Amino acid sequence: MGATASTPRPTDFPLGSPESRAAARAMLTSNSALNPYDEDCYWVYGAVCHIDFLVSPSWNEIEPTGAYQRGREIDELRHGPVIPAHLDTKGKRQTSASIFFTGIHHRDPVPGDTLRYEDVARIFAPERLAQVLRTMQEAWNRRLPEFPFPFRVDGRTFYKRTSDGKGKITWVEDERWNLYDIWGEVEADALGRQQFDPPRPPTIRSVVFVESKDGKYRTKPVGKRKAEGRQDRRRRTGPQKTS
Repeated sequence: MGATASTPRPTDFPLGSPESRAAARAMLTSNSALNPYDEDCYWVYGAVCHIDFLVSPSWNEIEPTGAYQRGREIDELRHGPVIPAHLDTKGKRQTSASIFFTGIHHRDPVPGDTLRYEDVARIFAPERLAQVLRTMQEAWNRRLPEFPFPFRVDGRTFYKRTSDGKGKITWVEDERWNLYDIWGEVEADALGRQQFDPPRPPTIRSVVFVESKDGKYRTKPVGKRKAEGRQDRRRRTGPQKTS
């Protein structure tokens, strides 16, 4: 059995990295008993973890608010102060797969443990994420009514509120909530390649954690890979001759 572990935080990793995004998603699947005000503030803090440089309102606008500050305080009470990335030896070991595994099983993975697409899909099902987003928005509206909530969902599609810096607001699809994008981070790491853009259906359904020389929670695919599409096969084999 691996050691028990709390879910890694987005701030443990470089901004915008796959590990940071994975930690932000996993953070939203966990909850513990808090009073109503503190619970709202923690939801606000979780929402801000998903704000990138295009989103409006910006992190700089929300960071000084009492709700965000209280949410960060709760996070530090739970997990301790944020450690700079270059000093965080545990954070350097994490991968998207290990973060999701810890969020699901509440312990660190060990070699031989597996992470399945079905487990991740159950946690990050669009219907479940839509409910999470609604709960987050309700908390935001109670504690930050002066700021518009920067995310919304329409059916199974998620959107973020963006600004061009000149006052023009546009709602654009936020693929970070796309299940294929979420699993794509795990798959890309296991296969040693770049993540597909745009996201594609999975070509592997599970990964197994393996020993690694660098100490990171590395994985490799389990079972056979599905075909990645005719276009990819042509790219690997070259154009086919016709008679």
